[in-house]
Amino acid sequence: MFNYIIQISLALMPPIAGFLLFWWSSIPLLPEKAIPYAALSGLALGITIDIIFLKRWNKKAYYFHPLIWMGIYIFYSIGVFGFFMGFPLFNALLAVPAGLITADRLLQDMANTQVLQTTIRKTATFTSAVLLFFCVVSAVIFFIDPYVRQELSHLLGLKTVPSDLFWAISVSIGGLTLVIAEYAITQKTVLWALARQSRGTRKSSE
Repeated sequence: MFNYIIQISLALMPPIAGFLLFWWSSIPLLPEKAIPYAALSGLALGITIDIIFLKRWNKKAYYFHPLIWMGIYIFYSIGVFGFFMGFPLFNALLAVPAGLITADRLLQDMANTQVLQTTIRKTATFTSAVLLFFCVVSAVIFFIDPYVRQELSHLLGLKTVPSDLFWAISVSIGGLTLVIAEYAITQKTVLWALARQSRGTRKSSE
C-alpha cells in the first residue's frame, strides 16, 4: 500500500551517500574549485547505482532483514540531523515513513496480532532510541559551544543568556518530550496505516 515510501527511501540513498562521501573525502585531497565536481561525480555514481540495482532492490525490499531497514533509518537520521545543523526536532518526522514502511511489511507478511503488537513496540522503541541518541549529541554540542547558547538566546528575544541550570532543565524536558512524542507518532502511524488498509479491504469486498 505504501510501497512508494519504500521505493523513495531506497532510491535516494545512493545519490545522497555518493554526493556527501565524495564531497567530504575530496576536501583534504583536492583544491577548493574541484570539490563541487567531485561531489557531482559522487551524485552521478549514486544515480548510476540506482539505474542498475534499484529495480532489484524494490523487488526484494519486503524480504530485507530488519537490520538493513534499521541501517537505512540511521542513515536518514544522520542526514536530517546534519542538514538542520544539529537541531533534532526534524528527526522526529522520520517516525512517519518508518511507521508506514513497518505497516506495509506487516500487511505483506499477514502478521497475527501478537507479532503485530511486538513489531510495533520494537519499531517505536528503536526510532525513539535513535532520536534519544541525537538529542544527547545535540545537547553536548549545545553545552560545549557557548556561541550556540548566545545565538539561541538572541533568537528567543532574551536580553541576557540564561544560566546553565536553566538550559539543562529546558533541554532535558524538551528532549524527553520529543522522544516520547517519537514513540507515540511511530505507533500511531503504524496503527493508522493498518486501519486504513483494513477499511479499504472491507470496501473492496462489499
